[in-house]
Amino acid sequence: MDSNTRPLVVMFADVCGSTSIYETKGDVVASRIMGDCLGVLASITVEHRGVVIKTIGDEIMAEFPTADDAIEAAIDMQTRRRGDDPLVKIGFHIGPVLRRDGDLYGDTVNMAARVVSRATSRDVLMTGEAVLAMSRAHRERARWFDNASVKGISRTVSLFRYPTEIDNIDLEVEHRPTTLQPVIPNGIDASAASFLTLKTSRGTVTFKSTDGAMDIGRNPDCGLVIEGRGVSRHHAKISWERDRFVLEDTSTNGTFIARQDETPHLLKRQVLPLFGHGSISLGVPPSSTRDSGIQYTVYNE
Repeated sequence: MDSNTRPLVVMFADVCGSTSIYETKGDVVASRIMGDCLGVLASITVEHRGVVIKTIGDEIMAEFPTADDAIEAAIDMQTRRRGDDPLVKIGFHIGPVLRRDGDLYGDTVNMAARVVSRATSRDVLMTGEAVLAMSRAHRERARWFDNASVKGISRTVSLFRYPTEIDNIDLEVEHRPTTLQPVIPNGIDASAASFLTLKTSRGTVTFKSTDGAMDIGRNPDCGLVIEGRGVSRHHAKISWERDRFVLEDTSTNGTFIARQDETPHLLKRQVLPLFGHGSISLGVPPSSTRDSGIQYTVYNE
């Protein structure tokens, strides 16, 4: 068995309602419908530099060299439907894989299978790791969907959903242009590397992409010290990864994050990319405290 150390995207694209199609159309017609649909999914995979690994009943398993290739293929898979074509659900994850006899094995494959199992028709779901591997434009369209537990993995996994035209969403309108930047605070060099500000009731801290990593919590040695009910000594960490600021929860009680206009969701031992502006609340929901609340803004995205 060969090990692939370079991360690859593993995707499952599942044709929905196959049982109903066979019951209503009969075996011959249903087989043709399913074959045509899987053929289109396979063709789209190849168009986006992907490789179809195998067909498993009513779904295909494929690999892609990059997360952008995968999401663009997924968008095409959802938007090229014609009339009565079956609906499709898609899930993917990125990571190392094991190869044997033309097949893929390992945690990355198991995770991708778990992701698609959480999807419903028309969904495009992916893990937070896959979101972090995307280009900026795609990352900013991904929206948090749920936290999932995966057999054999002790931590929960953040799942994200990507809106497509099939949702009747205009992607160009939904996307917040990165050229519309907030006003640069006084004393900050506008030509410097990307940075963000973290504003609390006690003042504002500026963190730059060149600063490495910064801890947030009750411990006096944290870069941003926050007191409050539910706040751990080292509650969370902010760092610069893959051209994006990310927040990692390292606490006991979790971190509530609301990015831009999204509804706050709970992060527990997970990583989430930050963009635009939003709020962070440590250990307790944002409505129940002021002391542990943080307002953040990202600049020079």
